[in-house]
Amino acid sequence: MQVTVEMIRDLVNGFAPFDTALESDNVGLLVGRAQQEVRTVLVALDVTPGVIEEAKSLGAQLIVSHHPLMRSPCRDLIEEDREGVLLAGLIRAGLSLIAAHTNFDKAAGGVSDALVAALGLPGEKQAGESGLTRTVTLAEPLPLEALAQLAETKLGDSVRRIALPGDNEPVRRLMVCGGGGGGFWQDALDMGADCYLTGECKHHISLEAVQRGVRVLECGHFATEYPGAAALCEALQRAADRVQYSVQIVLSSCAPYA
Repeated sequence: MQVTVEMIRDLVNGFAPFDTALESDNVGLLVGRAQQEVRTVLVALDVTPGVIEEAKSLGAQLIVSHHPLMRSPCRDLIEEDREGVLLAGLIRAGLSLIAAHTNFDKAAGGVSDALVAALGLPGEKQAGESGLTRTVTLAEPLPLEALAQLAETKLGDSVRRIALPGDNEPVRRLMVCGGGGGGFWQDALDMGADCYLTGECKHHISLEAVQRGVRVLECGHFATEYPGAAALCEALQRAADRVQYSVQIVLSSCAPYA
């Protein structure tokens, strides 16, 4: 049976419905042709020149990325622009692009669930009001410094600790959000968390969070979402296996900014 871009899009929609994405998001089939045959899919966090070259070297017909292109209205296609280079590169290579962004953030097993799993912290887990965050009541509280060191080891990036001077009180309830999750820190208050771990958080948000009793650990955008890209690849592979689609699905190994 010939597998098409549209069929892969439907698989993604099955485990991360596109209509659950934030209104400002841009998800689904963004570049290409729905009826294009697909034999190999490359799953990546971002579309970069390196990822496009990786897809070409694999002989892929489709990229499924977490972060979309064209988040803002696209009024021109100029190759001196970052997105212009990428869009033209996709089209020249005959590559289609599907994005699963905040719909996969919200999905069971999505980005924040994958981040909790990557940290390896046992405890009771709950979703926050936004649907994008996860809060874990730790089975064994951890001093803030120990948690920061654990995150550095597990995620492979440096961690910025934002707390009152000398604060190393144990973290009992941790909220996580992969990527640029600073805007959702209010979930931490609502869920009674005493620490918020995310990829990046603006200074004024960090100030307010600390004043309200929520320590912040900034662990890097890519580092906190790459486990989600791996989870997206695995979810797509499971969905394809269930319906016996003969398609190769590969997780990108491209360096973050290549």
